[in-house]
Amino acid sequence: MKYISLIVLFLLTSCGQDYNSNSFDRQRYGNTGIDNTTPFGKAFNVIQTNCINCHTGYHNIYSNYTTSQAWVNSGLVKANDFAGSPLIIKLINYGGNMPQGGSQLGQTEINYLNDWITNL
Repeated sequence: MKYISLIVLFLLTSCGQDYNSNSFDRQRYGNTGIDNTTPFGKAFNVIQTNCINCHTGYHNIYSNYTTSQAWVNSGLVKANDFAGSPLIIKLINYGGNMPQGGSQLGQTEINYLNDWITNL
């Protein structure tokens, strides 16, 4: 009986978190500390929701770009150049739109990205 109680206790406590404890899940679901009311925060939320959750490996570094300057330094975003930013070219202009296999970005999401990049 003692062992059954211990097993039940273990099972109940193992269900306590809503994501795995590996670093990718923390990056994907964890608190980024980014203010979601700012243009960058809104844009980062779009990227986190539509890009980071599929891209792993090299692209997993996207979750580390937690400032506008980091995105510019990466070469994926060109300040004040929405249409010329490689991130945008990949998202809405290059071949098949991203996210691949999913629904395309809505106009509101595109506007968030546009507002952020054109005001850098």
